[in-house]
Amino acid sequence: LNTISDTKSDKFIPETDRIAVFDMDGTLYGELFPLYAEWWFFYNRVYHDSTFTSPDAAMKKAADNILNAAKARTLPPTLEEEVYRENTRVFEGLTVKEYRELCKSFMDTYVIGYENMKFKDAFYTPMVELVSYLNSYDFTCYVCSGSDREFCRELIKDRLEISEDHIIGSDVEYRTKGHTEEKPHEYTYTINDNLIRTSNRLTTNLKSGKVQNLAKQLGYKKPVLSFGNSSGDESMANYVISDNKYLSKAFMLVNDDNVREYATSDTIKRKEKWDELGYTSISMKDDFKNIYEGYTKTSIIIND
Repeated sequence: LNTISDTKSDKFIPETDRIAVFDMDGTLYGELFPLYAEWWFFYNRVYHDSTFTSPDAAMKKAADNILNAAKARTLPPTLEEEVYRENTRVFEGLTVKEYRELCKSFMDTYVIGYENMKFKDAFYTPMVELVSYLNSYDFTCYVCSGSDREFCRELIKDRLEISEDHIIGSDVEYRTKGHTEEKPHEYTYTINDNLIRTSNRLTTNLKSGKVQNLAKQLGYKKPVLSFGNSSGDESMANYVISDNKYLSKAFMLVNDDNVREYATSDTIKRKEKWDELGYTSISMKDDFKNIYEGYTKTSIIIND
């Protein structure tokens, strides 16, 4: 970093072009509780939210499949699409503020597998420190996640030094509360109106979708640093290190620590693949002094 901040260096990068992009789940934040936090948020909405009184059969089926996958520690190939579809429906009709307030309440509940850890606490300590370190070198940090954009914003708020307008996630369509016609561009937002969530998913921010949304956000600029942890982040990594006018690097976090974390099963294959692709692998086992500072791993006990 001293090299890219040295104006006399041939690797100097102007402050305006010092951009780093991070995946969220599994990169900045734990994803093995034993499933994604957003999926548990969906499950909680279906079965434990007293304000939601009308979950239908499809919503319950998706929630049941989440629970079964968590118990089995395996993801059926169709589950991701099922959850994405039903997740938009269970929050349909909420204002943006109402949705964020539900997120905040959920994040104050406890995760599975760690003693006294709440969802709001489950950030990887070294990655939080890394964001702060990059900021000290005048980097602008972005999050580019498959989780809902507003969910990410609420989770990251007050925890990472990343502003809300630098958070990219999957998006649902909003409509104006007082508007019922098909052409929103012909409707005038009134003083008493509000934006509410619909069940129409606009973007699924995964794989190449991440690249498209980064380009929409940044225009011609490319990040010079990319951080991910799965095949879903390879597109973003390739985008950053290919045809970049600046020195650029892609890092992949390998969850190979089964003592302090719940390690993924294919860590060796992942590392071998990423080394071949020219990425830099980060071992949680070898490179992280702490993972969740102050929290101890426990047995996973999942109740219905």
